[in-house]
Amino acid sequence: MRSSNAKSPAERIRDKIAASKAKGMWMGGYPPLGYDLPAPETRKLIINPDEAETLTLIYRKYLELASVHALERWLIDQGIRSKRHVTKKGRVMGDQPFSRGALFHLLKNRLYLGEIVHRGTVSPGLHDAIIEPSIFADVQAALGHRSNRRKSTRE
Repeated sequence: MRSSNAKSPAERIRDKIAASKAKGMWMGGYPPLGYDLPAPETRKLIINPDEAETLTLIYRKYLELASVHALERWLIDQGIRSKRHVTKKGRVMGDQPFSRGALFHLLKNRLYLGEIVHRGTVSPGLHDAIIEPSIFADVQAALGHRSNRRKSTRE
């Protein structure tokens, strides 16, 4: 019989993942645009130079256009698509035009600052940053300004 303060296997796994992320480790899944999977036996994402260049272009173009809708159209016109993944079974995923939702996620993702976020807690990541903090801050301010403007027009 389990004591009242003993943790279930699921709770222990969640705690282990949280502790690993607090140490800045990548805990699996498909790597985001700009990064490749860690080397074996490590948990540090590796920058993919070509994708990092695309990611930086997306951030800078958003600041120029000041609209995720316009950015989405521009990326389609340029033929810039999402990261391509091939599953272990050989199924191709991604390699699609970016949706507005995916672009919002990409533009808000603190991973690109070299950080790991887990349940609202931000920790320094083991991986290198791709986006400069000043560019990231400018994008967040622009996203926030657009969001506040939309809210004020609805009230």
